[in-house]
Amino acid sequence: MIPEAGFLFAVAAVSMSLASLAGLVVAFRRSGTWAGHDLYRLRQIVEFGFANALFALSLIPLVAVVGSVENSVRIVATTALAVLVAHAVVLLRRQRQTSPVMGLQLPVFLVDLVALALSTAAIVVASIPAWEAALLALLARPMLAFLLVLSTLRAEGG
Repeated sequence: MIPEAGFLFAVAAVSMSLASLAGLVVAFRRSGTWAGHDLYRLRQIVEFGFANALFALSLIPLVAVVGSVENSVRIVATTALAVLVAHAVVLLRRQRQTSPVMGLQLPVFLVDLVALALSTAAIVVASIPAWEAALLALLARPMLAFLLVLSTLRAEGG
């Protein structure tokens, strides 16, 4: 077991908690119809939460299988980078279908850029601390989406 396993388990737990919070938001808001952008963001929270949990947890068995921390970090960070880019394309397409008036939001764009940069750095540097920094940026993405959903709910509720 790698010494950083506690941090990886914590990131996985927070990621799953965020995914669960999206479900709670849906459960507690039983009346009215959902705006397209809220459904779009709630889906993001769950998708990013599940992906981040897998990214955090996959490093531990990968080190055991591959036998090298550096190569394992490169593999998981490359996978995360590919998923992040693919997910961005899917989200842009989904956004156009769901809520074309949402537009590009600067905070979301900045978090995505930081996550891309840190994932790339983790691939290049191939160290667990670099991967941990990338995981924090990846974790910020569903957190931001959750805050955006909450802000719209607050605005609708008065």
